[in-house]
Amino acid sequence: MKRTFLGACRGAFWGFLVVVGVGGWLGFMHGGPDPAQRWAMVSVGALFFTVFYGWFAVIVGAAIGGFVGFVCWLVLPKDLQPAELDRRRLAAIASRAHRLHEQGVCPSRQSVTPQQSALSMRP
Repeated sequence: MKRTFLGACRGAFWGFLVVVGVGGWLGFMHGGPDPAQRWAMVSVGALFFTVFYGWFAVIVGAAIGGFVGFVCWLVLPKDLQPAELDRRRLAAIASRAHRLHEQGVCPSRQSVTPQQSALSMRP
């Protein structure tokens, strides 16, 4: 569910940013013949679009981002389940610690082989 929440937050942010950008671009394009007027209208256009359409962009962006995050959460591949990933990571860490122990870099009180360590991590 964390992916759904993060997707919704990202979608809301990007939706808001798109509205500000479109408002600024439209303000620049329709600002008048003078370049100074055009650049002044960038902020007015961005503010206008943010005030009137920002709420809608945030809702739509959050809905799209939340949906994408939810689907990513549902479609997690079988070979990459979180428990299996944790076991693999911990086995790799134990293997590295064992090699360091054999080299005398990281002495510990008891000697544990990577196989013993990986077996003790099974659920």
